[in-house]
Amino acid sequence: MISIVIPTLGKFDISILKYSLNQALKSAIISNIIIIDNSNEGNVQDKISILDDRLLYIKTYRNIYVNPAWNLGVSHCKSDFILLMNDDVYCDTIIYNIVCDYMLNNVGLCTVNSFDCLSLSEYQDKKHIKMPDENNNICGRKRGHFFCIKKSLWKDIPSGLDFFYGDDFLFKTVRDLKYPIVHVNDYNIGHVKSMTTNKRNDIIDILKAESEIYNKILNKQKSIYFN
Repeated sequence: MISIVIPTLGKFDISILKYSLNQALKSAIISNIIIIDNSNEGNVQDKISILDDRLLYIKTYRNIYVNPAWNLGVSHCKSDFILLMNDDVYCDTIIYNIVCDYMLNNVGLCTVNSFDCLSLSEYQDKKHIKMPDENNNICGRKRGHFFCIKKSLWKDIPSGLDFFYGDDFLFKTVRDLKYPIVHVNDYNIGHVKSMTTNKRNDIIDILKAESEIYNKILNKQKSIYFN
């Protein structure tokens, strides 16, 4: 069984999130879905308009950012496996089932191949195309928008890492505990990356600041983002 945690600001095309939620709720292996509403106005629950006992909406009334939202969401997870995903990801029911099958084989963390897309129709056209494994599954980079981790391996992401490095921290935790990390590359999720904000100046400033914090955590001189 899998619990899903999805932080959202509710600012983007809500149909993307609704699609993936509806696909998840078709699967019996999804025990609960926690949506962290980080918006300071409006209500994401009203926008989604999906009623299901497995859905839990948590309203923070301010943007606590993604990593604290993950920590908060995990505290409400009911399953042995935790799937962390963005609100700008297209994902079909079969992918949730595939990930669960891997996790049941004592895998510590599972990622799924993704491609950039702009619409649901583009996702439907390309989701079955087998992509080469670029071996990026060994760290959190490029995988933070969708991955599943064994709940017993979870460690809360340290304070000060609000926006970045949460995925890297968790990937490193799993590696240090000597659990396998697997990557699914025969089925795809679609990531609408045009919605991300990594190129904004204020986000770049946050990245640099959190890079220093993460380096101290790792006791390293150089950041994986800037080496």
